[in-house]
Amino acid sequence: MKLRLATLCLIILNLFMFTTLFAQNGKLKISTSSPEAQKLYYQARMELEKENAQAIPELARRALKVDPDFAMGLMLLSVLANGATADSLLGVAIEKGKKNATAAEVSYIEAVRLQRKQDMAGATKILDQLISEFPKDRDTMIYAAQLHQALKNYDKAEEYLKKGIELDGSTPRGYRLLAGVYQAAGKPDKVSKILQTGIKNAGESTGLYQASGTAALLQENYEEARNYYKKAIKMIDRDATPFVPFFGYAWTHMYEGNPDDALKIIDKFLARYNRNGAAQGFPPVWIWNQIGRIHLENGRLEEAMIAYKTGYKSVPPSQISDARKKVWEQRSNHGQARTLAKMGKHEDAMKIVNKMEKLLNSEATEQQRAQFEPAFHYLAGYVMLEANKLEAAIEHLRKTSEQNAFHLLLLARAYEKSGDTKNALAKYKAITKMNRNNVERALSYPEAKKKVAALSSK
Repeated sequence: MKLRLATLCLIILNLFMFTTLFAQNGKLKISTSSPEAQKLYYQARMELEKENAQAIPELARRALKVDPDFAMGLMLLSVLANGATADSLLGVAIEKGKKNATAAEVSYIEAVRLQRKQDMAGATKILDQLISEFPKDRDTMIYAAQLHQALKNYDKAEEYLKKGIELDGSTPRGYRLLAGVYQAAGKPDKVSKILQTGIKNAGESTGLYQASGTAALLQENYEEARNYYKKAIKMIDRDATPFVPFFGYAWTHMYEGNPDDALKIIDKFLARYNRNGAAQGFPPVWIWNQIGRIHLENGRLEEAMIAYKTGYKSVPPSQISDARKKVWEQRSNHGQARTLAKMGKHEDAMKIVNKMEKLLNSEATEQQRAQFEPAFHYLAGYVMLEANKLEAAIEHLRKTSEQNAFHLLLLARAYEKSGDTKNALAKYKAITKMNRNNVERALSYPEAKKKVAALSSK
């Protein structure tokens, strides 16, 4: 009995020592039967830190080949998967994790699944608890910070990212994410500073140069922004087609009223996109739509119509699903209707509007209607505004997205034309406060800024 008691005490002591050492380590354990799988897991994590997320699925597949029951490996495989596939992978990961992993790992995977379902609050609650248990687990901190930012919990996001950088500041991702938090929190003075710190500590990277370009653009330092975007482009493979540096570069010219220079850059991007196999089979229609839109909003109506029609020609022979082809057909029709409206062919434009409304009401599911209704109201409002039917235009445009700078611009124009200067000025001001770097802002900000100055002086 004494021997058994002594043995039991020794086991308890060893468990206590293990728990203490593990707590001192402070990191979430990654459970797998294969050292090779674990090595590949951490390699995938490092690729993410180096802003190379495209490398993750292949590394995850290799890890799962040597350990098919690797729960966190399945979680990694879900990172770039689409909604249904990702949800299925995460479900399997949770079931395998219950048998082969720790409760903490299962909780982490559950947080990923909640985030996929847009339950950010539920996901952050789990991650915050994990961080309290594993205060040196940098990966969990970085992940939690991104979700807190999505919930506009900027102080918490900043806290986690600073701790993450303190634990390891040798890679660019933490600095870039912290810069994004500062931008979203309205602290532009801190954005460039943390990015420069990142370049100094983590070295040159495409991600840090892209983020520096965007920061300069939002501060209206367009030449500086171009220099950063050019540095980012020089660092990528000649056949790679990352969206941000090319289009950010193009948009800097749009802010300065030089659409021709913007289109030259997008043409170069289109050539690269076509050369590398159109990104695994996805047609270049979306690029042509951007080209059409720039022509349209700069009064080049024939060129706009050609761009929209040319872009759609790439859709029917492509490998995308029939459902996606239908969406792009409607987007092409959307662009053509706006172009017809600008040409003064309001009746022809309204035929497309009426057809889209009929499709929305008769063929779309409830979920699809919720998704596509803002785009329909944007189109109807656009056409009504061009036809000078201001009351109808305002009615439609008020149902568009408040987060879309160009939608707000149209509504502001409609209010101004109707004599409602107060509401027009409010919308113009809202546009100037937006800091999302996209084509909508590039098309809207210069005009909104001028309008705010003109209407405020009245």
